[in-house]
Amino acid sequence: MQVCDEAGLLPLGYIAEDPPSIYRHAIHGDWRGTAISKWRDIAYMLGCSGIRMVNNPTGQTLDGTFASVEPAYLNSSDLQTFRYSVPALVSRNGITWGQLVPGLVNQFACIFVLLIWSGFYNGNSVVMRRPPRMTYEEMMAGIRGGPLKLVLNELDGYFESTEIDSLFGSQTSVVWTNSTFSSIDLVCGSNKIIGLFYDIIIEQFERSVKGQSCRLTRIEFPLGAKSGVDWLTHSLETGDSFFHVISRAQPRAAMDAINTLLLRVHSQERTESLLARRYLDTNVWVTAARRLSEAVLELSAFVPVPLEAIVIPLAVLVAGLSFSLLVAVIEVMRGYLQGHRSDPSPPPNSPQRNSMRNSEKFETHK
Repeated sequence: MQVCDEAGLLPLGYIAEDPPSIYRHAIHGDWRGTAISKWRDIAYMLGCSGIRMVNNPTGQTLDGTFASVEPAYLNSSDLQTFRYSVPALVSRNGITWGQLVPGLVNQFACIFVLLIWSGFYNGNSVVMRRPPRMTYEEMMAGIRGGPLKLVLNELDGYFESTEIDSLFGSQTSVVWTNSTFSSIDLVCGSNKIIGLFYDIIIEQFERSVKGQSCRLTRIEFPLGAKSGVDWLTHSLETGDSFFHVISRAQPRAAMDAINTLLLRVHSQERTESLLARRYLDTNVWVTAARRLSEAVLELSAFVPVPLEAIVIPLAVLVAGLSFSLLVAVIEVMRGYLQGHRSDPSPPPNSPQRNSMRNSEKFETHK
């Protein structure tokens, strides 16, 4: 079966490391992950001695035998050209937007308001109120005639021009990019940009370094609602299936081997549970859980504010009050000294003061 290279290895292209799916071990240097395990098993069943990793940052399809159908769709004509496997995974499409929170300004503002509020009451509890989430109807109204815009990847080819006009009002309501990563960057950089991403893309982004500084909020699609495009409604409610495809020039045995592995060993349920835990270091989980428990994410209702959360604002407040007190003392001393210097009257028991008193008595006697 002509799927291996000259060295007997199966070439496998990747964009970037994404634990637990694909990553290079920090100590041993070998490739590990759920995707690596699957394709290594596929290579063995196809007669190859292993896999050869090929870095492909652009994400374009390599000149090879296998391809993962993610951004593209299989049309009716493609069924006559390719062999496609059973569904490798199912992922739901999601509408997301970024909530920009000015952390430093928000922290100082909330703490100072809390201090003022606590000054009128006995206690330091506060009732938290979550901001209302954006609804699907509000999002569509904002895209059609408001300040919102939808970002789409040109390579995905989700919508036709007529569908964009009917759904979003005009072509100007859509911002086009050349990659999924650029689309996510736009969503993270402005709360006026709406993104359309699969759940697997959001999960990969949240595991990345950028995902730690950007919070994406999902806009829920109402149950039983209609988006106006059949495939979009199905994708938002149920999800889309992803397959592995090969050329029909390859024998059926190659696809049978892939289907056997997908159904018996590398199913989506097994990959997301057992295999994912196998390729994640336990210490990483424990460390992440400990940091998460120690971090002050948000205050629950009727929970006293911990002192650690207001150390920095209190330090600024104490410094400001100390400076104000120092200025007040200086002003008082300055006023006292000026008043003392401007008073020309002699001391109470001086001869000048006694003569003034005698003259006053003489005038009164007259």
